[in-house]
Amino acid sequence: MNAFQQSLLWGAILGIFRLITLLIGSLIIMNSFGNFIFSSITFTITMVFYVFIGLLASQETGRAGTGAMIGFLTGIFSSIIASIGTIILAWTNATEMHQRMQDLANQLHLSGNAAVPLLSLLLFAVVILGGFILSPGLGALAGAIGGAIGKRQAKNEEIDEGIPEYYSGGRKD
Repeated sequence: MNAFQQSLLWGAILGIFRLITLLIGSLIIMNSFGNFIFSSITFTITMVFYVFIGLLASQETGRAGTGAMIGFLTGIFSSIIASIGTIILAWTNATEMHQRMQDLANQLHLSGNAAVPLLSLLLFAVVILGGFILSPGLGALAGAIGGAIGKRQAKNEEIDEGIPEYYSGGRKD
């Protein structure tokens, strides 16, 4: 399987994970501390996932750059899936979203007919575009970290395979 196909697979898995966490977050009403804990756990799992796929990819190729590329592409593909889920969730909860935006407009002392649609559009743009910028960027960063680890392990395996038996103490792996 080449890097692009691996990215599609891992992106689909991560996108489904992000959809599940999106649904859980929308169904469970949490206070701000609970939301912070839930988001922190989700972020940690996502970053560990990016490191893991970067490690796997670079172990195959022996190049750290492969891990960064896999992380970047996986971030893009998972963002596409998560964005579609976000749009569907916002569409199905349009009245609740409108009420929340109206409450936010009232808190900000915004008046007029354009306040709620403008806030909705701004929030939508921040969520979607932020996901398309942050997710691939963090994926590339964590994938590069995993790639560096995987490259080092790939070199150690090559070194172990190249050592004659009389130097390795007769060990058989």
